[in-house]
Amino acid sequence: MNNTYFTICKADQDQREHVLMQSAIKNNDTKKNAIIYVAINDNNRIIGSIIVAEQNAPTKIMGKCWYIAEIFVHQKYRRNGIATALFAEIKREAELSNILYF
Repeated sequence: MNNTYFTICKADQDQREHVLMQSAIKNNDTKKNAIIYVAINDNNRIIGSIIVAEQNAPTKIMGKCWYIAEIFVHQKYRRNGIATALFAEIKREAELSNILYF
């Protein structure tokens, strides 16, 4: 692992549009309601992203659940803990939002 500096944050509108434009997700409802976090480098460029969608839990379980629709790390920045950090942030957000499963 090299010393790549990055910050994880919830995507602003411009970042959100950029990530969704690059995404392979076709479902417009998923895109519209997606929760997106990005990893940005010290030049403020997106080097990774995670897209999470919300859905109702199976009928036997009440509540909401999230699923990871897509996770991406730019090839140049892989093996630096970025995907792990993105996943950890989504997990933290799910716990704060009382999401049961993801």
